[in-house]
Amino acid sequence: MRWALCRIMKKHLTKFLTAFICILTLELNAQSKIDTTDTDIKFDITKEISTQLTSDYNAIGARKDIKKKNIRILFPGGFGGMPDFDNQKDIDFQKKYSVDFFSQGCIRMGEDENEEEYNLTIFKYLDKKFGKSWRSEIRSDAIGLK
Repeated sequence: MRWALCRIMKKHLTKFLTAFICILTLELNAQSKIDTTDTDIKFDITKEISTQLTSDYNAIGARKDIKKKNIRILFPGGFGGMPDFDNQKDIDFQKKYSVDFFSQGCIRMGEDENEEEYNLTIFKYLDKKFGKSWRSEIRSDAIGLK
């Protein structure tokens, strides 16, 4: 489980670092070739790069994950710490319902990200497949769980 979490975190971190290096490189290149007071060019470069950063954590991404049978339930996490999913109750739940618990920590990828919308789509799927009994077995800190 931790290996999968590290692999996913590494993937998102790699995207972020690649985008950051591209922006920095383009910015330095633009400064060496044009007058740095030309803010229109800088804005266009930033806008172009930022639109490439998209997130799969929204309703569309949840539907794709359901089709691929790669179902995650998102949990909060970040600067204050990451949740621990290694206890037996969490492991049993993930196996029983064929889901993975996941926390992005403080990493966010794009304006289209909506973790609550992602989870609500997953919750509807689980309700349809298993009824609502699974809700009494899951951790109470899942994003969007009421």
